[in-house]
Amino acid sequence: MRTHLGYGSPHKQDSFEAHGSPLGADEVRLTKEKLGWPLEPSFHIPDAALAQFRQALERGARAQQDWTTMLEAYARAWPNLARELKHSIDGVLPDGWDADIPVFAADAKGMATRVASGKVMNAIAPRLPALIGGSADLDPSTFTALKDRGDFEPPNVGAPDFQGSDGGGWSYAGRNLHFGVREHAMGAIANGLASHGGTLPFTANVPDLFRLHAPADPPRGTHRAACRLRVHARQHCAR
Repeated sequence: MRTHLGYGSPHKQDSFEAHGSPLGADEVRLTKEKLGWPLEPSFHIPDAALAQFRQALERGARAQQDWTTMLEAYARAWPNLARELKHSIDGVLPDGWDADIPVFAADAKGMATRVASGKVMNAIAPRLPALIGGSADLDPSTFTALKDRGDFEPPNVGAPDFQGSDGGGWSYAGRNLHFGVREHAMGAIANGLASHGGTLPFTANVPDLFRLHAPADPPRGTHRAACRLRVHARQHCAR
């Protein structure tokens, strides 16, 4: 399929000017005339298009009501789980979520921060069911595997190769995400989970791999996006 930049513009179609700059009032008028589009109003919305878009209001209201009805039925059947879900969506941490955080005594030999971080994550995971995430195929190095908390994967995959499994079975209830060697996708997914709400996503990588992406440096792009979106997706870097 071939497309045209600035389709319909008499003087700028398929030019760099149609890509990086406004057509300008005169060229817009000429383009409208060529395409048979009304000159006025300046931003014309055909009645048929407006009617089509307005249908989304009714569809959205029905979808919202369906969701509310389903959630109410769920709360009646499983009140404790429904309360847990609401707290997760509202960003409310459960009581005592930090009760089991380990204390690390001063040690002359020292402990790598990624090892200590992994111990903390596994200590709070049982009390924070919304905690979910993973690494760019680096769990053994970043220590971000939530042990025996399951691997997020369709349960019917039935792959014979279980290398990299963090224990707990493969299902949609799994809390370990295996992103593969896709740092940018990993960060984008975590940002999406954080923006949607209901989860506490985390990701992990190593600084040297960030530099391998220069000059585009996709992981840093997802970090910037998280800042702009004001979402909190925990980014763990291991050395």
